[in-house]
Amino acid sequence: MTSTCTSGILPTVSSSSTFPIRRLQPRMDKLLSNDLLGNVLWEESDLPSTTSSLMDFIIPKSSIHRSVIEEITYATGVPILADRKWHLDKHQNKQKQKQMHAQDNTDSDAEELEADCDGSSISAASDTSEGSSTSAAADTSDQSWGSQGYNPDNPNRKPTPKGTPEQKWVRLFNTILLAMRMAYKATFPNRSPTYPFEPADHKRPHWQWSPQFCNVPIPDVTNIQKPDIVLLNCDVQPKGWGHLLTCVKITESDLGADHGIPLFNGVITKGYLMMREQPWCRFVVLFSLAANRLRAHYMDRSGLIITRPILITANPTHLVDMLNTMSLGNSKVYGMDPTIHMRSQGLFSRGTICYRVRDKDGVEYALKDCWVDEAKKDHEEKVLEIVRGIPNVVTLIAALDVEYEGESDSTLCICNRHGKFSPGFRCKYHRRMLLTPCEEPLSTFSSKQELISAFRDFVVALKAMFEKKVLHGDLSPNNLIIHEGRGFFIDFDHAQIIAQCNDGDWAWGTGTLLYMSIRLLRYLHSNLTEKDMVMKGQTASNDLESLFYIFVEFVTTYDGPHGKIIYPKMEQWAGLLEDLGPGAVTYKSGLLLVVKHNELMDRTTAYFGNLKYLVQEWRLKFLQASEESSESSINHEEITKILAKWISHEAANEPPSAARASSLSPDSILTPLVPRRSNRKSVPVRRL
Repeated sequence: MTSTCTSGILPTVSSSSTFPIRRLQPRMDKLLSNDLLGNVLWEESDLPSTTSSLMDFIIPKSSIHRSVIEEITYATGVPILADRKWHLDKHQNKQKQKQMHAQDNTDSDAEELEADCDGSSISAASDTSEGSSTSAAADTSDQSWGSQGYNPDNPNRKPTPKGTPEQKWVRLFNTILLAMRMAYKATFPNRSPTYPFEPADHKRPHWQWSPQFCNVPIPDVTNIQKPDIVLLNCDVQPKGWGHLLTCVKITESDLGADHGIPLFNGVITKGYLMMREQPWCRFVVLFSLAANRLRAHYMDRSGLIITRPILITANPTHLVDMLNTMSLGNSKVYGMDPTIHMRSQGLFSRGTICYRVRDKDGVEYALKDCWVDEAKKDHEEKVLEIVRGIPNVVTLIAALDVEYEGESDSTLCICNRHGKFSPGFRCKYHRRMLLTPCEEPLSTFSSKQELISAFRDFVVALKAMFEKKVLHGDLSPNNLIIHEGRGFFIDFDHAQIIAQCNDGDWAWGTGTLLYMSIRLLRYLHSNLTEKDMVMKGQTASNDLESLFYIFVEFVTTYDGPHGKIIYPKMEQWAGLLEDLGPGAVTYKSGLLLVVKHNELMDRTTAYFGNLKYLVQEWRLKFLQASEESSESSINHEEITKILAKWISHEAANEPPSAARASSLSPDSILTPLVPRRSNRKSVPVRRL
C-alpha cells in the first residue's frame, strides 16, 4: 500500500505503506518543502480578519476569568500571572533565590520529588470559575525524564539543564495543569463552562508536559528532531513519536514575520513524524509560542492550516484553555480515531493501517483503514470486484465509509469550517475494507523456495489481471503478503482499468520511484500530464519490471528467512534515484540494459548465493526486449517459466543450520531501502 512517486510527504500520509519509507532528514526536508506548495493555509494572511479561527473550534473557549489564573501560584507562593506578565521564575526574585538556595534544595525540591504526575499533593478549590484561590504544589518538571544529571544505563545522554526557557515554560504548564485538574475532578464527566470540551475517558489522565527532548532528539533513525515541549503519558516507556499527543515550539522570534523561517519548517516535520508513527490519528495539532503569540498548526491528510496568533499576555485564558483541552480533554481533541479501540500496537503505515480482526467464530480478516481522494473514493472497491476470483489476489468482503459524528468522515469535517481552502486542497475520505486472507508481509518468507514460489504466484496473478484489463500500476513490497506459502496482492489504490482509461476511469499515481519501470521514469520527467502519463505509460511489462526490482531488493537485502538482516541497509539506492531526477532513467538503464553489467548479481547477499544467476536471467529478458525494441515481447509466460525452474534448483535449498555470518562484510552488501516490519494488532469485529 504505497504512495505514488509523484507525491512526497503530505499526500503519502493518506496513501501509505505497510512499511513506512523512512527517509533521512535532508531528503525529508526537501520532500516536505515540495509538498507544502499549495497545501498550506495561513489564516492571518489568507482569510479575512472577520473569519472565525480554526483555533476556536479545536480549543473551545471557557468561562475562566483572568483573576482565577492570577490566583494560581507556584509552591513557592509566586503567582504564575501578574501585571499582564507570565512569571516563569518560581522564585520571587533572584536575590531571595540566592539567599534561600540551600533551603530550596532541601525543602522545595524535596517537596517536588514527592509530587507525582497525578497531582496528588495539590490542594485546590473545586471550581476555579468562581474565582477561588488555587495553590499548586511545585510541579514535577524539574524531575522530568530528561533532566537527570546522570543515568548509568545511558551515560552519554545529555541532561536537560534547569533554568532553560523550555524548563520554565514546562513548569508553568504543569503548575496550571495540576491546579486545574483538581477542579476538573469535581465536574467530571460532565461539561461545564470552565471545561467546555468533551471529557477524557479517565478522571485522572496521566498526561504531563515535559522538556524531555528539548536537548536530546526523540529516538528515530531517520531524523534528528528536538521538540521543545511535548505532552506525554507519564506511564509509557520508552517514548517516541508514536507516543506524543502534541508538541509546543517556544521561541522569542515572531513567526508571522517570515513564513519560511526554520521554526515553521521544524513544526511541520514534527507533525509529519507524528502522523507517520500514529496513522490511526485523523489529524495532529501542534502549537508554537512565538514572541508570546500562540498558534495552532493543524495537519491532516489534505494539508496544513496555521491559525491566527493569539497574544497570551493580553489573552491569558486562551493559553489556559489550550492546556486544559489538550491535557484533560477526550483523545479526539488531538486526532485519535474514536471508532478504533486499541489493544496493542498495529501493523501500520503512513495513513493506512491494517488490522488483523477476528469475528465471533474465530475467522480472521484484514481490516484496511485508509484515507482516499474524493475522486477515487470507490476505485479500489471497483477493481477488487473485477479481479474477484483470481488466485493470489485478496478477496473483498465488505467496504464502507467511516462515520464520524453522524456523517462520512473526511478532511472536510474540520477544514470546511473556513469555507476556503489552500490552492492544492484535495478532500480525503475515510474508508474501511474487510479483506481475506489476512497474513504476514512478504519479508516473513520462511525459505528461498517459498520466496521464489511467491514471486511466481505474483506473475501468474498479473497475467490473470491483465486478461481482465487491469494493471496493478503500483507494485512494491508493501503491497505483497504471503499466506500458507502463496503470494497475494493486497492493495489496488492505483490500479488501472485499461478499457476505461480513455473515458476518465483512472487512478492518480504511477508507482513508487524505487520500483518504477524505466519507461514510466522517462514519462515522469517529460512534459506529460499525470493522466497522460498513466494512459500512455502503463503496460503489462511495467508491472513485470517493477516485480523484478522488488525481487532484487529482497536478494540484496535479507541475510536469511523471516526478515533476517545482519547488517542494516540504508536507503541509499532509493535516495540516489530521488536525487538524480531525470538522471534516474540513465542509472536504471545502466543496471538493467547493459549487456555485461553484473552489478545486481554482485550485490546478492551470501544467503541467496547462486540465486544471483536467477537475477541475471530475469534481467536479460528485459535486455533482449530492449534490443528488439519491443517491450511487448516481455511476457508473463517466460518469467513464470524462469521462476518455476529456479524453485527446484539446488541454489534455492536452505544452507546448513550453521549460518555463514562470518563470511559477510558490510562492504559486500547492497544498500537499498529496507522495509520495516511492525507488529500486528488484533481487534474483535462483528461478522458482516
